[in-house]
Amino acid sequence: MSKGLGGVIALPTISKANRHILSFQIIFGSLCTIFLIVMPLVVLATAAVWALAGLTHLPSFLTVLVAVIVGVPVLWASVAASIMVFDSEIEAVVRREADLANSQQIEGASDLVE
Repeated sequence: MSKGLGGVIALPTISKANRHILSFQIIFGSLCTIFLIVMPLVVLATAAVWALAGLTHLPSFLTVLVAVIVGVPVLWASVAASIMVFDSEIEAVVRREADLANSQQIEGASDLVE
């Protein structure tokens, strides 16, 4: 990940070469992986806010403040992970299709040699 303005880590971007490919396989694989990554983050953040607010008997407005302080980085991490997962799913499909095309070319060339 690159550093943005002021040293803040910038969100990853989807590579321009892979933007045109979209299929059910990519969408389903991305959603499942995103769910697998994001849900533990959300559960841990929720449990942390709940435990802190419950143990210290924070008033409602402070509980909301703690939830925002914890929730914003979790949201940023979730978006960053989602972008990276989507890009990697697209690259995996592109690589698989390229490998299939190369193997078909090699089989075709070996038929010519025999």
